[in-house]
Amino acid sequence: INTGIGSVKAIETLVSMKAYPNPLNNAATLEISANHNMEAQVYLIDMTGKVVMNVWSGKLTNGINNISLDASNLDGGIYFARMVSAEMNKTTKLVIIK
Repeated sequence: INTGIGSVKAIETLVSMKAYPNPLNNAATLEISANHNMEAQVYLIDMTGKVVMNVWSGKLTNGINNISLDASNLDGGIYFARMVSAEMNKTTKLVIIK
């Protein structure tokens, strides 16, 4: 029996996101795995919740999508990469060491 909660859990497993290397210095790759095509945007957010960079916007395809992140102009600290689509949001923590 599918419940509303079960449906939500099924949607959450559709996308995963990780960053490497992490911690990073000047650059990283965001690896987003999706099991279907979807429009999405990726932002970098600082600890105050401010969007400090629009990293990428476009169509994620079924499978692994690699997105380059240039952090050379950012100060060291903790940031969050956030992927936003019509269906869901995913966030992963990034540590920038300068």
